[in-house]
Order: sequence, then structure tokens, then C-alpha cells
Amino acid sequence: MSIPPSNFAEGEYARSVELEIDDVTETLGTPAPKTITDTEQRALLQQVRRWRVSADVVTLAHGTYKNQPASLVGLRFCFSYQPQTSNRLSSAEVNISFQPAEDSEEFPAVKDFAPTSIHADVTEASICKDTRHGVSLAAAGAPVSGSISWEQGVGITYPQTYRCEVIGEPWTSDEAYDEGYDVDNAVTWHLNEHKLHKGGIPKELRTVVVIGRKQSIIRAKIKAKVKTNWGLSLFGSLWPQAGPLVIRDSVAFGDYSFDNDFESLSKEQLSTFVGLDRPFEVRSQPLAGTIHNLTRLGGQR
Repeated sequence: MSIPPSNFAEGEYARSVELEIDDVTETLGTPAPKTITDTEQRALLQQVRRWRVSADVVTLAHGTYKNQPASLVGLRFCFSYQPQTSNRLSSAEVNISFQPAEDSEEFPAVKDFAPTSIHADVTEASICKDTRHGVSLAAAGAPVSGSISWEQGVGITYPQTYRCEVIGEPWTSDEAYDEGYDVDNAVTWHLNEHKLHKGGIPKELRTVVVIGRKQSIIRAKIKAKVKTNWGLSLFGSLWPQAGPLVIRDSVAFGDYSFDNDFESLSKEQLSTFVGLDRPFEVRSQPLAGTIHNLTRLGGQR
């Protein structure tokens, strides 16, 4: 599907924000992180000042799902940073949660979304580990005690699959849970760099969500959380609680040419809204041994 370029000018359906240091996790380095001082924070801010996350709604269509009103929302996220450097983004989470426009109304429910699992740059490699084996023989009953020992190193090769990956999962927001709703009204996508190439996360990700709705107007909060290769957590609130994305059933745009009965959309049709900044493979489930960080964004269940 052809998607026109965006300059991410501030507007109702496009946002671009600077990444900020996450105050909750102001630590640096692994596996034993140290607290970042004010001086170190200022220095880090100078380094990351040009790092941004941007998003725009590229497709907004309305129809039904199981004969109930629903909307299809296609989103594009872009991360602005320098890949393949000592300061790169090695993992990220993109989160969108839907809410009613009025507190007394029923929460929207996620009916379908994509991607659930995509992989790029899949690389088969071998890891060789040195395992040492030893034998010790003690002389028993001899006039002079003694022993003979022997040790040999054995290299064992293990196959390993590396890839850049994006994994999506639905969940229930705290707001919906506190109101007694046990429905998925949110989706998070986890992005991870190729652990062998170490080139950073994809700089562009396109996603889509089919959301069931009972109201003509619903809201969405969208936030990105990223981590650098040296352990610093950053975030960008694109559409926060105070200024959410407003989705009206009277507004539709973008390249949508399928049936407006969203339940009839095949996985292949839904995947046309998915994209990365590189060739990728859509999978129905993650590869065995998939590595992704399930650390929740604030309040995520």
C-alpha cells in the first residue's frame, strides 16, 4: 500500500516530540546501573536532544465488526536517531490505548490488530562454548599416596537465530480495569534491534488497529518508550491524557479499498497496513527463542 510522506507537522493527526529521560528509571549501564547525577543528566540531554519520536494517522476508516460499529486506525511511527553508533536505540515499546470520550461511556475494545509478529534480517549463526572435562584417579593402598589428573577442553557449538523483530500484544488499561471492564482496549508493540548487527531499532514502523466502538467519538493515548544500548530509558508522549487523539466516525481518510466489514479482512489484507524501514517477514507467531522486553509501560497489565 502506498503511503504518502509526512512532515509530521503538529496537528490533529500528526505529532512529533523530543524524547525525554524517564525519571522513574534514571540509571545508566548494566548489569549494575548507577544513578544519574544532575550533571550527567545535562550531558546526556545534550546527546539525546536531537532524538525524537513522531507519529501520524495515515488511514482512518469506519465500518462494522460483528455487525457493531468499528473503526480501522492505521498509524506510522518514526524514530529519529543515529543508528550503528555507541548511542543508539536498541529497544522500544509503542503503546496505544483507547478510551470513551465521556467517563460514563463504555470502553472501546480492540477487535484485531497488526503486526502480531514480524522479523527482519534473520541470521543463522553458531555460538561456540568451551566446556572443560576432567578425570582424577587416586592411588589407593600404595606405600606412597598419589593421584593422576587429566583435563581437556571441548568446544560445543550451539545454533542461534538473530533477527530484528517487532512483537504486538493486546492488553487492558488500568482505566478500563478500574471501571470493571475486562476487555482489551490497548495494544503495545515491542521493537528490538538485531543482537548481532547492533544497528538499532527500525526507524519506521507502520501498524493498524480495528477498534469496536459504541460512541461516535472515542479517544486514544499514544506513548513511546525506548532504551539505549547503554541502558538509559527515554519516553515520548505523543497524545497524552491531557491532549488525546480524537477519533470521530464522521472523519475518514487514507488509502482504504477493502470491505467495510472489518471482520472479513484476512490477515494478508490487514498486513498491507504493516511496514518497516527494511524488508521483513510477517509471522503468525514469534520465532522460537524470540527475545523481547515485556516490561510494561506505566500501569500496563
